[in-house]
Amino acid sequence: MGAESSAVGTFTLASPLKYCVASPWESVGDGRSAGWHQFVVTAAAGAVTVEVDGVVVKTVAASPSTGTPSIDQVLLSAGFGVDGTTRHGLADNHAFWDEIIVAAVEPSVTEVTATAMDADEAVALAETRVWRKLTPAGTPPPPRQAHTTVSYDGKLWVFGGERSSYAFNDVWAYDLAADSWAFVTPAAGALPAPRHDHTAVVTAEGVMLVYGGRQGMTALSDLWAFDLHTATWTLVTDTVSAEGLGARSRYSHAAVIPPGSSAMYVFGGYSGEDAALSDTFDRCDVTTGVCVNLNLGCHGASTSFMPRGLTPRYEHSAFADRAFVYVYGGAAADSLSTGLGDVYKFSLQECAWEAVPAVTPVPRSEHVAGLLGDGFFVHGGHASGDYFDHTFWHPL
Repeated sequence: MGAESSAVGTFTLASPLKYCVASPWESVGDGRSAGWHQFVVTAAAGAVTVEVDGVVVKTVAASPSTGTPSIDQVLLSAGFGVDGTTRHGLADNHAFWDEIIVAAVEPSVTEVTATAMDADEAVALAETRVWRKLTPAGTPPPPRQAHTTVSYDGKLWVFGGERSSYAFNDVWAYDLAADSWAFVTPAAGALPAPRHDHTAVVTAEGVMLVYGGRQGMTALSDLWAFDLHTATWTLVTDTVSAEGLGARSRYSHAAVIPPGSSAMYVFGGYSGEDAALSDTFDRCDVTTGVCVNLNLGCHGASTSFMPRGLTPRYEHSAFADRAFVYVYGGAAADSLSTGLGDVYKFSLQECAWEAVPAVTPVPRSEHVAGLLGDGFFVHGGHASGDYFDHTFWHPL
């Protein structure tokens, strides 16, 4: 390791079985092994230090005449010595690497050991991404849970829910621009029964569709349409049904209408009179309430084509873009306490399911989630016996 250069790697003329350092070339450490390895050369504090996979294998002090060593270039070579001489077998030699880092070293800064990644807390450092409590004008809706909210024409439309075993069937509108609440008085006519744990979706034309839910422990199977322009309720059907499979009463399920589509996709929840957890996946005509079950594929099959991991669940979320329907989280029979953190997407064109990998799955049920850009946000929810106020973003 002279004043002009230092080297580390393999050099079979010095040792065919160990890593070597130069100059002069000499073997160091234990035997070589196949795979990726890390070589580090540090010039600081009047010395040059060479490490192999985090272990110091050689240290040479700088001579008084040359002073503290410095780096002016990095050479990756295969078949060359440090003196630039071509060695035997050059054509059969190859150098592979996945990362090269050259960084300044400040001797006064000491090393620290970072905590494991699983000990890190997920945070967002965007200065413009902050929570702000609103104080809307107008009379707000009574407190409630298990209600639904849809967004249309610059307003949030809230329907149903329950509090202290009292169920609601009212509609409220929050104007985002005016920051104000208003009760929506329905036009004359029949109204849907009070309910909670239902779903609500909105069409491009401004019709909110309310499906299912429950009164107490009684699962509902009706489908109602509420025209957001005229505040008019219309009963689409008192029994949503799947062809050949009968009524589809359910609650704590998830439903979504993909942009540009006129069909409502529904997955999971508690279903039927026995309130069993379900993994049924239906595509429903919102004008008739007639559904097609897709558990056997879009054209039928002999066995289910649903992913094995997409288990029966409730209190999950669903959202969609023009290409996919996504299902996230929820709780299942074997995870009632911990919750689920998996993500699946259904291709509308290919009629096929696919798991979306997550580096660190975040189990949640009874949360809210929504698409934004090339991922989705998740806020709040329940898991492992606790309720959370965290907000996460999951890339897609």
